[in-house]
Amino acid sequence: MIGGPTANFSLQHHVLAVLLCAAMSHLRIPRHLSRAINTPLNRRAFIVGTARTAFGAAALASLPAWAHQALAATAAPDLIERNDWPEHWESTIAALGRAPITPNDVFFARSHFPVPKVDVATWKLEVSGLVNTPLSLTLDELRAMETADLTCVLECAGNGRGLMKLPSTSGTQWEYGAVGNAAWTGPRLSVLLARAGVKSEAQHVWFEAMDFAPMPATPPFSRSIPIAKAMADVVLAHAMNGAPLSPLHGAPLRAVVPGWFGMASTKWVAKVRVEAESSPNHFMAK
Repeated sequence: MIGGPTANFSLQHHVLAVLLCAAMSHLRIPRHLSRAINTPLNRRAFIVGTARTAFGAAALASLPAWAHQALAATAAPDLIERNDWPEHWESTIAALGRAPITPNDVFFARSHFPVPKVDVATWKLEVSGLVNTPLSLTLDELRAMETADLTCVLECAGNGRGLMKLPSTSGTQWEYGAVGNAAWTGPRLSVLLARAGVKSEAQHVWFEAMDFAPMPATPPFSRSIPIAKAMADVVLAHAMNGAPLSPLHGAPLRAVVPGWFGMASTKWVAKVRVEAESSPNHFMAK
């Protein structure tokens, strides 16, 4: 979706803030200003502005590459940051109302874990499990297949949670904008399953993703859908609104499952498993 931010963007800003604090330890920030900057977006703007003011050209030139990236990046004005890392970014009503198709740079983002770094040159999609012929396909091979163009809405299941009249609600406090409509391009999942040859006992298709939590004990993200849905209208998208899929939106490949909440449209898909049972993954069972 968004070209600038990366998975460790927020962490880098925090480290940069520490460097700035060390460089500016002689300064006193008034209490009312300290409170005013104590939000993720305001902290980011403060850090960027302070860095440009506090450092001279020579000092800025000596910063590491990630610090330059942090200083140069800015959040899109039509996105509301509900969580900075992993990205939970909500589209504004104004952004959603301008056209039927939501532009890539203002399309909402919801990630369970940091955006993985994928080497596209070595990446392959594996199709395995209850199939007669397991497949291993490069991105170029997938792009060379006949493609489908699917325009559909993706919406987070928690959209509107922040508007509930309750003392507290767990999860991201979305209002109206955890939703977007895009044109997705890629091969139909049914074509790949037909090429692999699905066995008669197959009942479910699992999508296994490449993102993972920094804590090793945290289970990876995986979803599954019934085989009937997988054979109906699911697309494995490598393009979004006519542009190559961005890392934030699941590059090199994501599932797009129309008519289901966004959690089913798994990003960063590396494996498609055909199984007799639905996935027991934590994010399915909880």
